[in-house]
Amino acid sequence: QQNDENNNASFQTRYAIAISYVDSHAEVRGDVPGVGKNIVVPSRGGGKKKKGSNNNYKGDAEDRASYAEWIGDVLPRTRFQHELMPDVWPPTSSSSASSL
Repeated sequence: QQNDENNNASFQTRYAIAISYVDSHAEVRGDVPGVGKNIVVPSRGGGKKKKGSNNNYKGDAEDRASYAEWIGDVLPRTRFQHELMPDVWPPTSSSSASSL
């Protein structure tokens, strides 16, 4: 809240940006809603079934918007790569921390 020159209260909308860093070896927990929903794996009977999470999510739903675009494309408890989760360190594959 701010006060104008006549001491009247005025409100301004504020925005926050959060940037998260995730270890490239991190795995997605199996209880995250939607994990693996876009992946089709062969079943033992020869058919195909979609791989997905159970609904016993114990985490905080506040972060869902940050992973909603890619969570269905990865399997739980596996190391993964996804174009929406780029590796940012080292900056190039030929760089190393010791040279920077």
